[in-house]
Amino acid sequence: EKTAAGETLIQTKKELLSVKAQLEKLRSEVTADERGKKLTAELDAMTKKAEKLEKDHSSMLVALEQLKQEKSKLVAQNALLEKQLDSALRKIALLQSEIQKWSAGNDAVVKGKVAEKDKEHMAQAHEIERLKASLEEAETLAAAARKDAIKAREALEELKEELRNRPGETTATVSTGVRITASGQKADEKADKGATAQPQAAAVTPAPAPAKKPELAPDVLKKYNETLAEAEQFEKEGNDDKAMWKYLIATDLNPDDWRPHMAMSRLYLKAKKAAKAKQKYEKALRLGMERNPEHEKALSDALQKAGK
Repeated sequence: EKTAAGETLIQTKKELLSVKAQLEKLRSEVTADERGKKLTAELDAMTKKAEKLEKDHSSMLVALEQLKQEKSKLVAQNALLEKQLDSALRKIALLQSEIQKWSAGNDAVVKGKVAEKDKEHMAQAHEIERLKASLEEAETLAAAARKDAIKAREALEELKEELRNRPGETTATVSTGVRITASGQKADEKADKGATAQPQAAAVTPAPAPAKKPELAPDVLKKYNETLAEAEQFEKEGNDDKAMWKYLIATDLNPDDWRPHMAMSRLYLKAKKAAKAKQKYEKALRLGMERNPEHEKALSDALQKAGK
């Protein structure tokens, strides 16, 4: 009887162990199923967000194209007004010359002609004032259009950055092994691998520059050099809006040159837009520009001050 009871006890233990194993398996399957449902819900949410970003991207491209068309019209209007103003100024100079010639005499006929020319001169002066007012109005509209276009380009760049960093996609960026610390000094990333990660004011991680840049057509290259020169002149004069617009046009003409991107980084830093300045600086590095320690220090200080 003791032997039979022992065998029964052993059998019962085996069955208990079997039941426990089955219970653990069921628990594992339930946990995996719940995790799968959660991941599926998160994936659906991210997919909807990506679709919305793509729609916003398309809408922004349409708005940017409309702004470009408006800007072209305003530029054409400016050019026409400048021609009219120049013509009126030449007429004024001619009338003044004739008045001086006629004023040398003193007979009644000469005086009559002088009075006639004076009236003509006044009419031309009024026309010049009207043209100047129209020109100022056109320049104001052009400045507003430039600002709107710059904002649209900035929003488009942000949308592209969000789309580039969507889940499931990777960006081809390679660390240079150098970080910008809060003090602006460079620190080796390899030496910090075993240390606790500390937040940095600005970590510049540009991707490798393209192996070979395509050559521009002669007419495009000429237009690019002229646009870049105009932008640099506007920047020297302190007209940052016009300078920024010309630099944007330059990047459209020659997307592979780092110079306009570095210039825009300076302008953004001047405008206290540190994050955008950092983006443009990293873009310039990716296009082959050598590192600029002084600019990196200024970027680091600005980002730290902004709390980013």
